[in-house]
Amino acid sequence: MLSSTILPLLIVISLGYVTTKLKYFDEAGIKAITRLFFYICIPALLFSHMATADVLHIANTKVLLAFYVSMTISFGLYFIVCRYIKRTKAESAVSALGANYSNVLLVGLPVILIVLGQEWAAEVFVVILFHSLYSFTVTYFFVADRGDTAFSTVGKIAKSVFCNPVVLSISLGALFSVLKIPLPNVIETSLELISSSAIAGGLFVLGANLYLLQDKCNFNTSIAQSLFKLFVLPTIVYLASTHVWPIDNEHRLILVILAGSPVGVNAYLLAHNSKILEAEIAGSVFISTLLSMFSFSFWLAILL
Repeated sequence: MLSSTILPLLIVISLGYVTTKLKYFDEAGIKAITRLFFYICIPALLFSHMATADVLHIANTKVLLAFYVSMTISFGLYFIVCRYIKRTKAESAVSALGANYSNVLLVGLPVILIVLGQEWAAEVFVVILFHSLYSFTVTYFFVADRGDTAFSTVGKIAKSVFCNPVVLSISLGALFSVLKIPLPNVIETSLELISSSAIAGGLFVLGANLYLLQDKCNFNTSIAQSLFKLFVLPTIVYLASTHVWPIDNEHRLILVILAGSPVGVNAYLLAHNSKILEAEIAGSVFISTLLSMFSFSFWLAILL
């Protein structure tokens, strides 16, 4: 069961890595393909699932509390440790982001859909709707330039979050669901065609981007961060969803797998744009993605 869940993902990621290494695609080509999937195919998948789901029925307060309170505790713990070792507040926040921000779409979602089935996709999207909003808002609070006004800081946060195609597509789909706006058959069929390659294509470009990212990595400072991301955060989520806000096994699996997903590439983009700990976050994206194939096996053995 575990091999049939993890190996297909690893094969597609490896295909992207190897073909880029062999120069079948140059960096400009990979960037173009990445934009195709992140701005068109994946948003089409998210929107179509959310628009056709019963969002109000799916939303579960205990599920959201178990996930986001756990993230808050985990972020705070890592932030405090970083401050203890004399890092600045901005460095501590970016490092804590790297230890808590998950690649929920390209890695976590495929694992969940393979294990539970496509019908659970909307449940996942409801949980991750606030993922980027929460993570980047907290981080930007510490990273924002001291000379920035409060209005300027809020503007930067709003631009980075609400211009995100993932947030936009999930939010728009949820709006269609709540208002019960039906999708015309031709639109629904078109979305199905566009989104049919979203997961496989996303995994492929993840592998390709890992190859492009590896030269920017500082692996020495990334190992502890990766291990924290893959084991400590999901442990906190597991305990919260079992003992504090008890939920059913399926929702617990969703939360733990999302929490135990590798570091999301957007964490590196924030570090790169802020010029803070770029090499560390790049290394964590790379290492945690490789190690996640083993950590997922560990968590699935516990959860199934």
